[in-house]
This record gives sequence, C-alpha cells and structure tokens, in this order.
Amino acid sequence: SDQLIVDTLIDTLPPNAPNGISGLLSGTNSVTITIFDGNSQMADFAGNIIYYGIDAGKLDNSLDIGNSFSYIIDDLPIGATGYFTATSYDFSGNESEMERLSK
Repeated sequence: SDQLIVDTLIDTLPPNAPNGISGLLSGTNSVTITIFDGNSQMADFAGNIIYYGIDAGKLDNSLDIGNSFSYIIDDLPIGATGYFTATSYDFSGNESEMERLSK
C-alpha cells in the first residue's frame, strides 16, 4: 500500500529574494514599483514588502503589498532621489533577502 509522510518541522527557510524590481515615474511625486516574480509558485508564498526612502542607507518606509507585484507610491518628496528595495515572505513569516532599485 502507499505511504503518507507528514513533515511537522517548523519552517525557518525564507523564500527567494524577488528576481528584481523596477520603477517607472507615474507622476510628479509618484512611482510605480514592479516586483519581478520569484516566489508565487511556492506553496507557502504569502506576499511582498516594498521598503523605500530618500536616503540609500535609511529606508524609513515600508508597504506590505500582499501577493501583489505592482504598487504606486505617491508620497515621494518632489526633487528628491528615492531608493527602493523589495522582499518576499511566506506564511510562516520568513522574509527573503532584499532586491534593490534606486530611482
């Protein structure tokens, strides 16, 4: 007869980092961020987070965009340089490495 094996180990492995991200200006102080999929085929993929700010070393803002792969950020200061990164996370709360983009 067939056997069923059940793994009850705690999931501590993060998903892969997104395959990349891109940005397209969509207004005076807004940019559309697109995350290149790298994890949606995973059984436990839960979503993506975009981190951003105007200082490359200090990304003060974050947006959990769930299982979406595109988002318009419309609160950027006019005349500033924006820096962006994205991560993916799974249902266990494990978060991937960051994938960076600068505007």
